[in-house]
This record gives sequence, C-alpha cells and structure tokens, in this order.
Amino acid sequence: MRRDVVETLLNDAGTAGEACKTALQLGAALTVWDKRGPAFVMWSIWRFRHSLMQDNDVSTVGYETGLKLLADYGHRPIRLGVVRLNVPRCGFLLFFVADEARLVACVGHGDLEDLWSPDDTYGKGGPPMEG
Repeated sequence: MRRDVVETLLNDAGTAGEACKTALQLGAALTVWDKRGPAFVMWSIWRFRHSLMQDNDVSTVGYETGLKLLADYGHRPIRLGVVRLNVPRCGFLLFFVADEARLVACVGHGDLEDLWSPDDTYGKGGPPMEG
C-alpha cells in the first residue's frame, strides 16, 4: 500500500491517526503485509500486549477504541501494517480491511509525548497520549 494512501486513511483515525501521520511525515518506516487473518486474532494478541504496556507504564494512544473496533470486526479478515520511528522511539499498528484500502483501526505506543513536543522539535503539537 502506498504511503500517501495510508496518510489519507489516517485522517479519520482520531488522535492515534494524527500521531501516526506525524511519525510518517518524520520519516518513519511503513510496512503493510499481504497476509490476511481474522480480526479477533489480532484483538486477542493486542489486548494482552496492551495490558502489558499499561503494567509497564508505556504510553499508548488509540488502544481502547482500536481494540473495540477489532472486536466488532470479529471473524472478518484484516491485514496488518506497522509504522516504526526511531527518534522519538514509537510504533503504530494499522489494521486494514483485507481487500481494500480502508482502515479498521490504528493504535500506537512508545515515546509518543515527543511527537507532540512543546517546542515543535518533532511534531506539530497535539494532545497528551493515554496511559
């Protein structure tokens, strides 16, 4: 999937989408896999990982909404995308409808506060992250 298409899809993904789009604009790596799997499998994996992140005070954005959207999507197939940025160190998971350019959910974790630095060193400024 093309980078510009992903950036456009992120326009409707709330705060997580804004943060992910900022990371992409800062040069983050983007990978979208062709392999498809049921949304509930990703929900199960990332619900557990989210609880571990909370236990370890890792900043997150979009997980509450994103996990609900994945649960609601159920057994329908999705594709996974990953956005990784080294400075500030953060990552985003993009869950796409399997056979079209449409986003089911976007979640992020890591040093997210630095994307919204007050002096605008990295990002465009924005709201604080959850967790």
